Amino acid sequence: MSSHLPAEASSFVGRATEIRASRELLSSSRLVTLTGCGGIGKTRLALRMARDARNAFPGGVWFVDFAPVPPTADAILVEQIVAQTLGLIDFSDAGARSALIGHLRHRYCLLVLDNCEHLVEQVGTLVSQLLRGVDGLRVLATSREMLRCAGERVVAMQPLTVHATDGHVSDAVELLRQRAASVGAPLSEEDITPATELCRRLDGLPLAIELAASRLTVLTVAEILTRLDDRFRLLTGGVVHENPGQQALLDVMDWSYQLCTVPQRLLWARLAVFPAGFDLDAAEHVCSGEGIDAAELLDVLAGLVRQSVLIAERDGPRTRYRQLDTLRDYGRALLADSGQVDLYQLRHQAYFRKQAAEAENEWFSARQPYWLSWASTNMQNLRAAMERALAGPCPDHALEIAVSLNTLRVWFFIGWPSEGRAWLERALAAVPGTTHPLRGKALALAGLTALATHDMPRAESLIDECRATTGDLPQRHDLRFLEGIHALFTGDARAVGLLGELYASVAEAGGRDLVTVGHNWAVAAATLGDLETALAVTSRHLEYTERGQAPWHVAWAQWASAIAHMRADRHELALDHARDSIRGHTRIGDLWGALLGLLSVAWTLAAALRRGEDLTGGSGRTGAETVAELLGGAARMAAWFGADSTQDSPFTSHLVQAARTARDILGDDAFQRAFAEGAHTTESREQAAEQITATALGTRPPAAGQSEPEFPVDDEAAQLTDREREIADIVAQGSTNRQIAEKLVLSTRTVQTHVANIMRKLGMHSRHEIVLWRSRREGLSPSAGSTTPPAPPDSAGGASYEALRD
Repeated sequence: MSSHLPAEASSFVGRATEIRASRELLSSSRLVTLTGCGGIGKTRLALRMARDARNAFPGGVWFVDFAPVPPTADAILVEQIVAQTLGLIDFSDAGARSALIGHLRHRYCLLVLDNCEHLVEQVGTLVSQLLRGVDGLRVLATSREMLRCAGERVVAMQPLTVHATDGHVSDAVELLRQRAASVGAPLSEEDITPATELCRRLDGLPLAIELAASRLTVLTVAEILTRLDDRFRLLTGGVVHENPGQQALLDVMDWSYQLCTVPQRLLWARLAVFPAGFDLDAAEHVCSGEGIDAAELLDVLAGLVRQSVLIAERDGPRTRYRQLDTLRDYGRALLADSGQVDLYQLRHQAYFRKQAAEAENEWFSARQPYWLSWASTNMQNLRAAMERALAGPCPDHALEIAVSLNTLRVWFFIGWPSEGRAWLERALAAVPGTTHPLRGKALALAGLTALATHDMPRAESLIDECRATTGDLPQRHDLRFLEGIHALFTGDARAVGLLGELYASVAEAGGRDLVTVGHNWAVAAATLGDLETALAVTSRHLEYTERGQAPWHVAWAQWASAIAHMRADRHELALDHARDSIRGHTRIGDLWGALLGLLSVAWTLAAALRRGEDLTGGSGRTGAETVAELLGGAARMAAWFGADSTQDSPFTSHLVQAARTARDILGDDAFQRAFAEGAHTTESREQAAEQITATALGTRPPAAGQSEPEFPVDDEAAQLTDREREIADIVAQGSTNRQIAEKLVLSTRTVQTHVANIMRKLGMHSRHEIVLWRSRREGLSPSAGSTTPPAPPDSAGGASYEALRD
């Protein structure tokens, strides 16, 4: 066979995932296109693949580089260039296309077409005709956009990995290290940490890393890092005898820019105001107008995706777009040159301020999951909007956004409540005086967060600030709310009366904070009130939240009802509410709520044991063992997000009583064994969380000698899509989400969504139930085909036995 490929001038680094995916596609598809932005390494990967595959193509492997071909070239010129590359000579008038088809018709060969982005129409037409006329032809193309041919399969290349795994340096750092050595500036061990940061700042972009390596002859890694703000001037001077377009990062960006239409160029610049990803709605509101018609923006956006200036990614039911930092920096420079930075930053700020306000207005509704997802996904955009507002003439806009987001409790969901409080306090400091209409609410929200994170001194100082705030009735409501919450968290029974009076006042005034006040009144009544009040208030609040169809509030109302019924010795009803609470909090992603729901199950089971009832339902574990296991699981889960399930709170007495009950029944040694088993410390975090939750929900597989739950088969299987059935089968083999993502060439987030949909459709709450379901469907034992070992456990500290001693 013949191989007409340019020699590799330097070593090849990384790309194991892309190579694997491309090989699989090339074995089953006749046209595979590698796409990605300029400088990401498409040509290098194509050459490596072609070189590795040359033995499989007895008719030869041929490489055609279209980079020197002007974009004005017509289809005939493109055909001639390919024919000339293959060494064809043809004196007939049939044309190069016919000559190509005739030459290749009886050959089994691979044609590598490089740098097709500026000739997509011409190359795409030729490839389609060649594939129709030559059965044994395979085509591997590189382009910043797909060729749009029938049967085309695309591999969208990502930057090199930056962070190290398994004790080895990442692919990006390895590339820097090898290129540095090749120019006589080898990296030392002390350089690895700054080198990792350098590669991160360069987005793992191979061209940028190689250009940075060329500077190591005169600068250290640390010195390059300090100069990256001017990366386009700094990173010049590549290899002289290579393509001149590869000698500077700026040249690569300019090349992409020149290929864009005028609206695409305008949009590229304007999108630089988004510090992170965005969706179509955001782009339309922020970037349309003045050369980009709103009705045409989608087409312009799609053009930038085809040019690999933008990366399009599925995010649940929506598509999000993002840019690499290098491309965004180029766009920012374009926007600065146009003198429009302030204009589009203000439009960005106004859009996210409006969206945050809408999220707050719709918080008590069925759209809670949507707005939580929106806020979490757009957090970097929201931070940027608040920063710009604080630095500008209207810092109260930052206060508005911060209040809206804290009302959503979004920072609790993403695991950083202290950040939410910090934004409130920064905005409050930037807004002078004590009369701003949002001041009281901001102080109340900040105080609530301080109390929830056990910062009592700061909470009390915020109460004092709230008292100093002057204003109308809503401001007074804010103070009374904060005082009532303070009483709740300090175990003061007066909290029930304070919050009850406030609830009546807010209801009379028609305030929209009624559900927030009602929620905390129900919790206070359930934990600190008399039984009659607790049952009445929690029942009323649960009914109210269910009418509002707000899943987060419903989950908390169920939790409060569970506590009230537990205190009334209605243990089975309490257990039902507690488990419904766990399901609700888990579905919406509220880690803290799910943890308290889990604890409430333990408390309820222990309370039932004290009354001589064992509610474990013949699971093969005694009630006392289950209580100890749940306390161990709760301690491990709390450690994952920096909490302490044993810290003083209004619920400490239930925790102490549950531990004492289980220890008295089991004895100290058996209690500690069950506690340790419940923590699942030998399993990964993902696997442990599923086991712990399954124990709380009563769906954990039974102990030895007990029967396993039965699952219907045919009807349930029909509910799943083909992709979901495929993923369910892989889950049943013991694979983690990350392993599934690598196997199917999907993002981990996409796999998480599929697994969640599978469990929702099948009415399941743990991956183990998927294993059982699949084994029933296939007639296998639950362990059949399970070859993947569990992921290593996380390094969070072990659960504390001593903390639960008397």
